[in-house]
Amino acid sequence: MTSTADEGTRRNAVPVTLVIRAWQETGHNGFRARVIRGPRRARRPAVETTTDPEQVMKLAREWLTTLQNPL
Repeated sequence: MTSTADEGTRRNAVPVTLVIRAWQETGHNGFRARVIRGPRRARRPAVETTTDPEQVMKLAREWLTTLQNPL
């Protein structure tokens, strides 16, 4: 069952994307990650790379917070 409020929310929703690609390379602290954030149809989404798993979590938290509380 879908309420009228749910339908209105979906109609006004802006599709957004968060892609996290992580891999392990040989060597000391071989962790690598690429985080891609942005609107679905953005010309250039924000792309960040890191060697720190905590940075990946921070970026994901920021993205979710923005999604939850849009400007």
